[in-house]
Amino acid sequence: MELDVILLPKVVNDKEYEKFFTHVMKLATSLNVPNEDFPKILFSKITESSLDYELKNIILRHLSECTTTSGVRSPISGGIKRSKAQMALFKVQMNWDKRLLKSLVNLAKEQGRILIRARSERNIQEMNLKWNELSSWDTDLSSYKPLYGPKDLFDLLLSLKDQQQITRLERKWSVVVSGIDVTDLQKISDLYKNYLEEGLKTEWDGNSQFSDNGELRNRIILGNAVARKNHPPLAEEYCKSRCPPELRKVLWTQILDSSVTNENLELFEHLRDMALRQDLLVDKLILKVMLCLTRDSDLNRLVRSDDLRKVVSSPSALMPCYGISMYAAPLCYVYDVPSEIYFALKNLYIKYWHHLHYLDDNPSGLVHLATLFERLLQTHEPDLWTHFLSHEINALQIALPWIVRAFSGFLSISQLLSLWDIILGHDSLQILPLLAAAVFSLRRHALFNISSQHCAEVALADLSSIRVFPLLYLTLQREDNARSFPGE
Repeated sequence: MELDVILLPKVVNDKEYEKFFTHVMKLATSLNVPNEDFPKILFSKITESSLDYELKNIILRHLSECTTTSGVRSPISGGIKRSKAQMALFKVQMNWDKRLLKSLVNLAKEQGRILIRARSERNIQEMNLKWNELSSWDTDLSSYKPLYGPKDLFDLLLSLKDQQQITRLERKWSVVVSGIDVTDLQKISDLYKNYLEEGLKTEWDGNSQFSDNGELRNRIILGNAVARKNHPPLAEEYCKSRCPPELRKVLWTQILDSSVTNENLELFEHLRDMALRQDLLVDKLILKVMLCLTRDSDLNRLVRSDDLRKVVSSPSALMPCYGISMYAAPLCYVYDVPSEIYFALKNLYIKYWHHLHYLDDNPSGLVHLATLFERLLQTHEPDLWTHFLSHEINALQIALPWIVRAFSGFLSISQLLSLWDIILGHDSLQILPLLAAAVFSLRRHALFNISSQHCAEVALADLSSIRVFPLLYLTLQREDNARSFPGE
């Protein structure tokens, strides 16, 4: 089925389209021009009043939804022929889903409870009173183990080798052997380098409003003009070179289409009410706005496995991993209201973060990013890679938690938000393995003196002093200029 056939009914039935159509009709009835000039003049008036941006935004939103939905279809559905590599990934993913399901069922048995149950009235009242303080709610969760974490995902990537016919040398050389193609390293350099250089001109410390940097003041003026246009592609282009803190809320909201409309506010209150009344087993692994995420059925379409949908662990069928709340924490520095945080979190998860927990051939998927990290390190730090192999140090095992959590909890908050600016601007997660490889290059001299996995993990444990833009930019310089890394 053609994309336009799928897209047109979604656009026409959108409530925002109804408002757009009403505005156009009012504009049309206000014109008093000859019939032969009417279409041309109407179109001109639509453009002058920026109504064309409203229509473009509606189309972009549903186009993004169609792309996301098509990206999670089973490789054996729709009669489409898939490669051996894709089928192998699908097989491993299905086995992983069964393992997660078994872990959840076992956890329920250990706790002697069902997956979903109603809360008592007393519990509802107590939770309602403490809703804004749930992160500090004193409750014993010591007996609840996470369903999985980065180490489990590492083992999952390692198991892909069993699906490939490879030599002993290939098996030792890389962790990820999937058979899928990854982005050309030169293309990555060409994609990011100019934007990173531009971003370096507007570096700031503290509040950018009081900076003496003329480039920064001009950039803020430009950012305000972009914000007034309310057009996601313009906001994305602007964020590629970093977004000043005072503009981040409005521009991220435009890119993510996460504005809190009356309809969205009603949905948030409904999800909050469900969180108060329903006690899910997976609630013990998350807190606060994440409680709404597990009850949002919009996430259900991201789930590949029919088995996970059949077992009603939560309306979203979301299986929380260790550290999943770290996707929400940075948003508290951007948004003020829980509903704003929630819809930004939801759309970030749908657009990006869920890819970090599935095996597929998506360029922002876990397999692609892990492979890309290893290729980057092998290409730009061959001596360090060989040193790791000779001492059985696995670089991916160290870098994977950074990638899976999009560096949340590892970088300082200002640097983390700058990194997420790049992700939103380029609509891609490929910057994550690039930054991970850059960190290894930055610490290369110390790492050459290390001969064990544990010591390597200790040497790379603290990333709080990393400065994202300088480090990424210098990483993409030519080999003879890439030996000095003033990224800290």
